[in-house]
Amino acid sequence: MKDNTPIDSLIYRLSDFQLPSPGLLRAIRPLITTEHFQNKQAIITSGKRNNAVYFLFAGFAKEIAYDQDFERVSWFFQPGDFIYPYPGLFARIPAIRDVSFISGASVVAINFRDLIALRNNSAELAKLIDLIRDHCETERARHASQMFTMLAKDRFDSLLTEKPGIFRVAKHKDISSFLGIKTDSFSRLYKPR
Repeated sequence: MKDNTPIDSLIYRLSDFQLPSPGLLRAIRPLITTEHFQNKQAIITSGKRNNAVYFLFAGFAKEIAYDQDFERVSWFFQPGDFIYPYPGLFARIPAIRDVSFISGASVVAINFRDLIALRNNSAELAKLIDLIRDHCETERARHASQMFTMLAKDRFDSLLTEKPGIFRVAKHKDISSFLGIKTDSFSRLYKPR
């Protein structure tokens, strides 16, 4: 990701999926805001409807899932990721997972109503949203598959390659939770670099 303003970084990231037209960019720019969050501050709360979609410009976040009173880290977000309620913002159902920051962070936000109004009038934006959502779901499915098909060391190495910054800011117990390994196994695998 290029090191520019938050909005420029969003545009750069969107072009990874599909180059936005000048008209779409003109329509989006006045709808977006930049917000800043502190470490441990929540951005999405389970049981509540969220009213925005976020692009993480700086910082890191974690998603917490609750499985029969068992808490686990189900996802990590890093700069360049989109954050929205899981399972989906567009279904307008309450979030089933919490998302909070594990470092100070900056996001670009767009209000849900503004996004829907623009999407309803733009086939280009509708396609772009579908591409982004498909990418996010594919990444989650790939992680779920890795949990069953890869050895713990291979899952560890994969995360270290794909999201190295997580290892600088996340608690080891959170990384262990995400990887589905015991903390003592994590300690054997982790060698500070």
